[in-house]
Amino acid sequence: MFSSLAPSLLTGGMAHMSRRTILFVYHRGGKGAGWIDSDLSMLGRHYSLLSMRWKNIASLPKLVGLTARSDIVFAWFAYGHSFAAVIIAWLLHRKCIVVVGGGEVTWISRIRYGRQGSLVGRMQTKICLLGADMLIAVSQFTAHEILRLANPKKLLVIHNAVDVDFFSPLGERKDLALMVCGGALSRREFYRKGVDVLLRIAENLPAIEFVLVGGFGSRELLEKLHGHIPDNVRVLGWIQKTDLQALYRTCKVYCQLSAHEAFGVALAEAMACGCIPVVSDRGALPEVVGDCGYVIPYGHIGEICTALVRAMQSSPQQSAAARNRAVECFSLEKREKTLLAAIRLLGQV
Repeated sequence: MFSSLAPSLLTGGMAHMSRRTILFVYHRGGKGAGWIDSDLSMLGRHYSLLSMRWKNIASLPKLVGLTARSDIVFAWFAYGHSFAAVIIAWLLHRKCIVVVGGGEVTWISRIRYGRQGSLVGRMQTKICLLGADMLIAVSQFTAHEILRLANPKKLLVIHNAVDVDFFSPLGERKDLALMVCGGALSRREFYRKGVDVLLRIAENLPAIEFVLVGGFGSRELLEKLHGHIPDNVRVLGWIQKTDLQALYRTCKVYCQLSAHEAFGVALAEAMACGCIPVVSDRGALPEVVGDCGYVIPYGHIGEICTALVRAMQSSPQQSAAARNRAVECFSLEKREKTLLAAIRLLGQV
């Protein structure tokens, strides 16, 4: 089974860590994602850090050279770049850590989502899961999905984290319901993120205004995927981080009605700002929300509508409870301490 970190490791002094060298490997397009950038920053404060962006097989010589200069290889997502990193680390007798983000270990045939839907994906993922000296799952849910596929050497759960100082409550709230979709514009992401469910909810609750932020770009682009968009849905594309912060602070309710979610970074950000969460019961969403929001069976329109109306009537104490859970469970400080403890633990393997 997967492990929790001992309190003695979590409370160990960071200042006494050796300046070993870590090679941070990320896939094409990976840098710029908040969770990857924050891990780069965390590790860079405590170790000599090398990093490389894997583009394709032509990146292999660079990976070999940087691995030879490193003590530990740290790779985000068990994709092809991590497959190569695990093999090279094994050949050069280096330790290797792979963070499993979720999509690598699942397959949802209805929307054709997940790496387990292809032979190459299954093979590469399996070697990552078995060959890495340590796997880090971003949620308990993802850890259980890993264990369905493999018996890894070492498996820890370290939740993703958000900047709870930046994402914090401020000012008056309005009767707005927000959903953020980090994926690119595609029919698969439209259904995976539950945008189809949100639009049906909006049709049933015309008095509530809904705001949709992210990869679907504009109302016109969304209409090409879905057809008619209810008038009470405002569609925004990608917005600046400060504008997103302002939205979180303004909206009473945050909706995440996904068909699959390995963690839910936007959900944790919204909770840190005091939004009341209304989420589906899929993936790690119940794990993130805990007892400070509403967890509804996926796609149950009537129950979601009832929960959303109740959430709109929530008290300041409920908002504070959502904020407190985000601070206690998903802060950058907690992830940093736990991640560094995991690396120390690797030295004992």
